[in-house]
Amino acid sequence: MEVNAVTRQPLSRLAAWMSMANKANGAVLALTGLLGFFGAFSTIAGDMLSSALLSIYVGGFGGLLLFYEIGGSGMELRRDFGFMYTYLGRTAFLLLIGNLAWPCDPLGFVAALLTNANALFAAYVMVAHPTFTQGHASWVAIGGTDSEGTEMMTTPGSGSSVDPSTQARRAIDASEVAY
Repeated sequence: MEVNAVTRQPLSRLAAWMSMANKANGAVLALTGLLGFFGAFSTIAGDMLSSALLSIYVGGFGGLLLFYEIGGSGMELRRDFGFMYTYLGRTAFLLLIGNLAWPCDPLGFVAALLTNANALFAAYVMVAHPTFTQGHASWVAIGGTDSEGTEMMTTPGSGSSVDPSTQARRAIDASEVAY
């Protein structure tokens, strides 16, 4: 079994790093969307509308990512954006907004590179980290576990939560969630 610096880290530490990266990434994407929106009005008339709409999406999705990571918890966020509460959902979301950001001038190229790198790192953690490969955490379960509730499983022998940096502020009683 290959062991590297990433897979030796506890998942809770990696989750904290990914959360910090997502906060920075969300801020860069929101700024990219804002600057791209105002820059869209300096383009050719035919491209103006599509550039402005694309910038709104990039900025809005960046704002959503930032809001989620800063602590935006609530019934509406969880109901409408439940994918943000799963590892696979956040990674797919990062890939989506990273690839929407390419044409947004002037920061689109940089924002797209950073966002796609962030998504690839998250995907690597999911496929290589022992907590996922040994079945102690799930890519797709809300909260990282296969159980119906929002509690986190602990890694064997460590006693530490899979994702304590973000789970504590997102704990919502499962009985309150309307499906």
